[in-house]
Amino acid sequence: MEDEDLLEIRVSETGPGVHVVRVRVRGELNETTAFSFERLAQEALAAGRGLVVLDLSGVTTLGPEGVQALVRVAYRAGEADIGLCLAGADRDAIINPLDAAGVRDLFEIDVQ
Repeated sequence: MEDEDLLEIRVSETGPGVHVVRVRVRGELNETTAFSFERLAQEALAAGRGLVVLDLSGVTTLGPEGVQALVRVAYRAGEADIGLCLAGADRDAIINPLDAAGVRDLFEIDVQ
């Protein structure tokens, strides 16, 4: 899957010097796509100056590699003091795998 098929990144300014970076993710986040997702999500964090929103409403499957990628992105956001929110998180596709891995508490989650 090409990066542009997996992710759509938009940057919007919400106030003077404050940016919200919105990353829209589609399809399966698994062993095939996790590396590309993580690389581009890290780029979004580098562009962020306040908040990065990962819109996961288009994610159909979150595999173990996808969970690991999300965890690494969460830690990087924390190190950079950038807010990270998972938006549009479907219970079956996103919440349950995060719960199963014991990492749900790492994320601010806006459920679908």
